[in-house]
Amino acid sequence: MYQMQSRERKLESCMECENNKTTLYEIVQDNIKKLIENLKKKHIKVNEEFWFDRIIRILLEKSTIKQNQLIIHECIKGIFNKRLLEIDNNKEIKHEMGKFIEGIVVGTKEKIWNDRCDQINKIEKYTNNKKDILRKKWEKNKKEKQKKGDKGKNKRTNSEIESEIKLLQMAKKLTIKI
Repeated sequence: MYQMQSRERKLESCMECENNKTTLYEIVQDNIKKLIENLKKKHIKVNEEFWFDRIIRILLEKSTIKQNQLIIHECIKGIFNKRLLEIDNNKEIKHEMGKFIEGIVVGTKEKIWNDRCDQINKIEKYTNNKKDILRKKWEKNKKEKQKKGDKGKNKRTNSEIESEIKLLQMAKKLTIKI
């Protein structure tokens, strides 16, 4: 019982990561609602609360495919776990469970991963621009020193070193936030 509660807490913290605009838990909830709606449209009687609890319970079970992972992790990767697909013998329900897993994959990709990738790309572009500016400034200073006859010495000024350190600190802060 304690292990189950521990796994649930870990999954909840992953689902509710404050850096995400949408949580994994919200994506799962939305897809369960869609699943139940689709089953009702096909005139299949569904006890919403029972199905919701049952699906969440299965998603929080340990994976039989990969050690130390939950079934929800398989769903995110698009792996169709038998526990979910065989939740009922009805072919329509099995088909809808397949759509449910696909919905989790698509929702996670669109609402979490694409957003994170965009943030990382912005940071990389910013840091690359700063590196280019520093490199060009360094090259300009080097050329000026060579013109003045100060050849052979590759000393950087304190201001150049300080600006480079500040840039690296800003980049670290931005990546930590993501």
